Amino acid sequence: MRKGSEKEKEPWEVIRDENDELIDEFSEFLREAKGLAERTVESHAFNLTMLNRYLAGYEPSTRFEEATSGDIGFFMRDWYIRKTGADNETMYRMPVSLKKFFAFLSNEKGVDVPSEEIEEEINSGRELFEDRLREWWNPELTDGWWTA
Repeated sequence: MRKGSEKEKEPWEVIRDENDELIDEFSEFLREAKGLAERTVESHAFNLTMLNRYLAGYEPSTRFEEATSGDIGFFMRDWYIRKTGADNETMYRMPVSLKKFFAFLSNEKGVDVPSEEIEEEINSGRELFEDRLREWWNPELTDGWWTA
């Protein structure tokens, strides 16, 4: 029985928390199995936390393992840029974070994700992602796609 002050979690909160657990497991994997520096692990975790905010926070809420290549494409080329005002380092690290994470889900966790489709989306969308970041930093280069 729940205490009077506790409320039942909303479905999106449950999904967010489940996704957060996977981010924690991935971070531990990067530290222990891959030996990555803490700053690098934190950078990957931040990128995935932002993906989690996007996937869990909008209808329909989506678990990482339910994400489609279209979800990843929109997140990378539009949502992430508008929400974070991403920097130059992000231009290179975000696609790497996504590839590493979905490979982790598939190879280490045995989760059936469309990792080939997602990787293809990341690779094919990388140039557009970089172009969109440059346009965000220099609005005079574009017609303001982010205001549409």
